Amino acid sequence: PAARTLTAGSITASPTSVCPGESVSISSNAADSLGHTLRYQWTVDGSSQGGTGSSFTYTAGASGDHRIGLHATDPSSDNPANPVDASAITIHVKNYSRPTVSGVTANPSDLERGQTAALHANASGSECSGTLTYSWSASEGVANGNGADGQYNSSSVTFNEADRSRPQSKRVTITANVTDSKGGSASGSTNVTVNYSAAVKHFGDIEFPKGSARVNNCAKRVLIEQLYPILAANSNYDVVLVGHVDANEAPKGKGAKGKSLDKDRVLNTAGVLSGGSGTCTALDHSRMKGVWVGTAQDAEFLPTSCTVSTEAPKERKGNEVDANEAKNRRVEIWLIPKGLALPSSAANAADLSDADLKKVGCPK
Repeated sequence: PAARTLTAGSITASPTSVCPGESVSISSNAADSLGHTLRYQWTVDGSSQGGTGSSFTYTAGASGDHRIGLHATDPSSDNPANPVDASAITIHVKNYSRPTVSGVTANPSDLERGQTAALHANASGSECSGTLTYSWSASEGVANGNGADGQYNSSSVTFNEADRSRPQSKRVTITANVTDSKGGSASGSTNVTVNYSAAVKHFGDIEFPKGSARVNNCAKRVLIEQLYPILAANSNYDVVLVGHVDANEAPKGKGAKGKSLDKDRVLNTAGVLSGGSGTCTALDHSRMKGVWVGTAQDAEFLPTSCTVSTEAPKERKGNEVDANEAKNRRVEIWLIPKGLALPSSAANAADLSDADLKKVGCPK
């Protein structure tokens, strides 16, 4: 019979540098001179792996260099030839580790509600991470961004709107989430402080019958059932009262009737709040200021309603008021947090005289 030879040929692979989890196609051109079908035994780092065919798919595992070898034999029993080993090749498995976030920053980190802050995340990946994608979130407010840079908007951070008597603040956590092309992820956070300043509040206005300084029953309910509970619950609020008359009530001539009508309206209003007997509440005099400005109407009219009680108040004859008709016969009521400037319409407000308040007492 003819002499036979078994040649090892060479091993080919594509690609030869991969990341963990990726596949490599490996094949051999080993041959037998008689055309017999050969049996192949593939090895990875010396350990048998793969099938018995002329090719197999290697799935990359741990990073580093891995040797792919081949042992070829002719399984036929006639005219055997010696087995051969092909020269091993190297497959390089690149390093992979999950991304890391080394820091997240917000500038500024202390802001008033409604302001924005610039965000930045310092993140890195390994040589197999591919493109890093970013997403931003915040415990309150809105954080979004384009990649590693983002923006935080504090406009929607919630505070106690019912109590603007003192500053409020909240600590908000902003988080950058980073994901790589392998599905690995990491996150990092930073905190910002969102502040909400105290604010002057125009509580509203009570109105008066023409030519009268008497606080009618509707206005008393506003003062006793709506205003006083706010002042009692929020000790940082002071109250400022601004008295007005309309053009038809303006005094004319020396000693004219109604000369002090705007002042009397302020004092009677203050008496209902501080009289402390009968139906009046007992607000401390030191928390009240007043000013009377005649026919000046610098602040917008803001009518109040006496609908807290279940029954509509009965008024004495002649003490009813029509909101639109009486809108300039009013006392403005302002809630002023301690230390804040007075509104322009009350700029000259001053402490009310104890003697005047004692004289007024608890108005009927």
